[in-house]
Amino acid sequence: LIHYTIDANPVFDPYRTEPTTGVRAGSIIASEKRIPEPTTWSFDLPDTGLLFPGDVLHYYILAADEVAGDVQYSTLPADTVGYSNFSDPWLYDRSFTVRALPSIHSDGFGGFMLPQILFWNDFANRGNEAEWYGALANHSLAQGRDYDIYYTNAPSSGVGNGLGGRTSGLALEHYTELIYTCGDLGVNTISNGDFNNDAGDDIGAIVNWMSEGNKDLFLTGDNLASDLGINAGAEGISFLETVMGLNVSTNDIRSFIDNQITPLVLAVPGNPVFQTVDSWIAYGGCTQINTFDGVTTRAGATRLAEFTDASGNPGAYGYSAATLNVYNTTNRVVTLPYDLGYVYTDPNAKTLAPISDRSRILRDILNFFSIGHWDPSSSPDFPVAEFAVTNYPNPFNPSTKISYTIKTAGHLTLKIYNVRGQLLRTLIDGPVEADGFVMWDGTDDTGGSVASGVYFSDARMGIDTQVNKMMLIK
Repeated sequence: LIHYTIDANPVFDPYRTEPTTGVRAGSIIASEKRIPEPTTWSFDLPDTGLLFPGDVLHYYILAADEVAGDVQYSTLPADTVGYSNFSDPWLYDRSFTVRALPSIHSDGFGGFMLPQILFWNDFANRGNEAEWYGALANHSLAQGRDYDIYYTNAPSSGVGNGLGGRTSGLALEHYTELIYTCGDLGVNTISNGDFNNDAGDDIGAIVNWMSEGNKDLFLTGDNLASDLGINAGAEGISFLETVMGLNVSTNDIRSFIDNQITPLVLAVPGNPVFQTVDSWIAYGGCTQINTFDGVTTRAGATRLAEFTDASGNPGAYGYSAATLNVYNTTNRVVTLPYDLGYVYTDPNAKTLAPISDRSRILRDILNFFSIGHWDPSSSPDFPVAEFAVTNYPNPFNPSTKISYTIKTAGHLTLKIYNVRGQLLRTLIDGPVEADGFVMWDGTDDTGGSVASGVYFSDARMGIDTQVNKMMLIK
């Protein structure tokens, strides 16, 4: 018997055929044993009317065994704590959680909002979740509001249940950012669907998603690059070279950097991404020795960080410890040749921040991708800008609320541009005395409606400038 509870998205209450008062429960009896496997059963949830975008389902399997009249029960998973609690993605076993994506919610203004970010955990059940969710939380990002989770169960088995096993990429169109982790996996990472390793066409899904342009991709994993270069056919090599902008020299960089297991990484001065973190540790130690890829940048790609020598000096090696590439003109791709979960804080940094280097790396990358949810006041060692600008919802339809928080009164300009850099609308150009907001209804200065797509709000006050990316969906 399978038991399930659903945290139903109220947006779709008018379309449901079952009661929708908050969390609702149900159960399904297993079907007949399948032949020729006499010890396997199957469960079939209804294909329509049960799950809608934004719903989250928890389930467990209850089995009974009788021997001489003695009936014993067991559950899978054995620990069902958190089964009816949907307040945090950590509270129930993630392998027994189903999310109907994307998480569409009301924006409170008569429209709808969708998360910008899809976090693809391709390292499920193997660790590092606390590190990732902690870094996301430190960036003030909430699951279901700011990011959705795609969780690959049994990622090392190669059974085709990665992202490419569920979509060709069209279902991802509303996400503007994709964050990916494969931890320390060296096989069945981002697959090419050739059935030699993993039947899911992950590469095709990502490339199709980026074909619209103006997408941002953050990829991390100890041996992601080498797996793409060795085990994912011509498609994997093309993805490695053209999307990531990398060449692979080795899948174990230790002997090429003087056998360092926990090398110090330094951000390259003047790089466009890392603005608040200068150094960190790529930790390859306990409980087993991790092997990081040795990669170099191809023409057009930018090395953002480098491994130092054993004394912490830069310039010793030509390998890239973080890379930025621009794919097909408008898609930005940042990669680490180790997993973000294995980034440790540099204990010898001149100024230790109140948050980890891992969180600051994620912060800088997302800010580079123009997702500005960070609260500057929570980081007193960072300079506080004269103002901060956010918009909600994002993506939006038909309008978005652009809020500004100012440190002191002054002259504020707030303008809207398209991806070609053309000025569409001037929303504010004058003195402001206190915090406030302005609505943008998707029209230009002539009153004409703009098309669906990506737009940028450009706010300037004093010497400070903030540019945020917005998506209009009609």
